[in-house]
Amino acid sequence: MAMIDFKITDDEGLDCYVRIWNAAGEFYHWSTQTFKAWNINDQPYLMMDELAVVGVGKSQYIASVQADDLNSSPETMYYSWAVCDNGTPDQFDNPISFVYEIPITEGREGAWAKPGDSMGLADSVQTSIASRVWTATGRIISGFASTAISQLTNKIGPAIGYSPVDKDGNINLVCGDDYAAVDGRAIVLTHKVSNPDIDITGATVTLYYSKPTSEEVGTLTGVVHVPTGRVAVKFEPSKVQTAAISPDYYGFVVVVRKDGRDLTTFEGKLTMTKYRLAA
Repeated sequence: MAMIDFKITDDEGLDCYVRIWNAAGEFYHWSTQTFKAWNINDQPYLMMDELAVVGVGKSQYIASVQADDLNSSPETMYYSWAVCDNGTPDQFDNPISFVYEIPITEGREGAWAKPGDSMGLADSVQTSIASRVWTATGRIISGFASTAISQLTNKIGPAIGYSPVDKDGNINLVCGDDYAAVDGRAIVLTHKVSNPDIDITGATVTLYYSKPTSEEVGTLTGVVHVPTGRVAVKFEPSKVQTAAISPDYYGFVVVVRKDGRDLTTFEGKLTMTKYRLAA
């Protein structure tokens, strides 16, 4: 039976819980396994377990639920979920996580089809589901790991199409994942302004990363993506390379070398998390 694991990383020592709601604004209640208006007596939340510490002052939190418990229709339903921090959950608590979406379709193996099964859905519907799962509109998919999602992707494709670079130019990676351009996941760093005097055609590109408390420095080799104007560089680390980077928080700089001159062109933060989709 498929399980959905809700996971986040945040400050250690929090009282984290998951709440799930539908398009009508009704909350899922674990005691009655129904969606309805918030009733604290019927447990409209699921407390999360605090796992191992990740980095300085950070912990992993997890809660699990059976996917078929969320069935309410033979049609594909989309439920929203978020994590809040309150030892006494309240329906008006502000989420401390992004709001994520879960597509659930009633079928074999609980709410999910067997690997390779079409779930009786047209290709266009499957594509729509894939798009909604993997779209990067503020949703960090590394925080959503599930054996059910792994089954679903055997039919509709891998976790593709979201950028590991956020709006501030920081990089967020999952340990053991591939970041290939063909999957829409390459690390592309682009200057915010255009400079007509810059031309990095033929330059070598290296990303250096290190922990604030360590003198050890790791590297990734990239290529010039856009050589002039709003110059951009690109990196496509393999799963072997990302697996070699310990889950933690790093600072990074990108150095472009051309004609014997070294130019630091980008800098920011790199976060490596060990969450990844179940195999």
